[in-house]
Amino acid sequence: KERFFREAESAGTLNHPNIVRIFDAGEEQDISYIAMELLDGHDLVRFTQKDQLLPMETAMEYVATVADALDYAHGQGIVHRDIKPANVMLLKDGTIRVADFGIARITGSSKTATGTVMGTPSYMSPEQVAGKKVDGRSDLFSLGVALFELLTGEKPFKGGEGIGTLLFQIANDPEPEPAEVNAAIPLCASSIIHRALMKNPDQRYQRGGQLAADLRACVAAMKRGGDLGAPAAEAPSVAAAQAAAPTPEEIAASIVAPAAEPAPAASLEAAATLLSLPPMEAPAGAPAPADLGLETLPSLPPMEPAPPALPELTLSALPPAGSAALPQAPPPVAFDPDKTVPAADFAGLFTPSGQPPEGSS
Repeated sequence: KERFFREAESAGTLNHPNIVRIFDAGEEQDISYIAMELLDGHDLVRFTQKDQLLPMETAMEYVATVADALDYAHGQGIVHRDIKPANVMLLKDGTIRVADFGIARITGSSKTATGTVMGTPSYMSPEQVAGKKVDGRSDLFSLGVALFELLTGEKPFKGGEGIGTLLFQIANDPEPEPAEVNAAIPLCASSIIHRALMKNPDQRYQRGGQLAADLRACVAAMKRGGDLGAPAAEAPSVAAAQAAAPTPEEIAASIVAPAAEPAPAASLEAAATLLSLPPMEAPAGAPAPADLGLETLPSLPPMEPAPPALPELTLSALPPAGSAALPQAPPPVAFDPDKTVPAADFAGLFTPSGQPPEGSS
């Protein structure tokens, strides 16, 4: 509780036009609370639906604004830890605000321990999944997930029935190619997403300002129609390449059998000589086949009769389904990948070896 108030107070010191202001933090009837600025607008979740995607340049500019706000917060030593479209507000005047610094953590705090997992599963970074200490680069991974979703209408890591599968994918599996989900995504945007979603934090963007600058450069190139903004969809498709390829009949017709070289005269004379040779006769004094003793070879013993057939097995000998002899696997853990969950909900669901636990998929 002491840490809650300490970190809420620190988040309240943030003063940025794109960060929701925190006015107070307290406790009432054993319930801790944070009083924040009242906003007139809505979050970006509605724009993650395939039929409601924002114009690509607009979505990228919104994400660049969030990256700038995070760059400021990280400079103050504060990590958000729960970046997602639901925590990015679009006000009626068009302003973007990053909300819900309620689980923000001071990166320099001596009481920031490893082994604590908190956030929204679908947007967690690999280091969050592993319960490691996080810094601002973890927020930039989460922002990369949000960018992928805002441009494609899908999440890069979808998991399965259990949360363990999702966490395993985040920690180990590469994200899909964005242009394979939405062919209109420009090449520069795909490159930005891939860099933001690197598993190794050292290979990601190190600061939000770098991510924001690349996004704005990509938007500018798209508006100019430059090479940097050329959509991947303009590349020759597989179908076009297949249509241009020659058919098997054309390939076969283009293959000309090499003409046979005329045989030399000496070879023809030798062949004629061989054909005119008389049949070979046995040399004088050679024994006849009967004198070789072939008829004295022992004959093979008769085959023994086949063994009697084995009795047929019947399914009646198997124990009925659901009996004690066949234990049933426990049902998968139910979870909402888009809901912020506390650390306790992740107990035992991720192993340091990188393997999903049994019963989690």
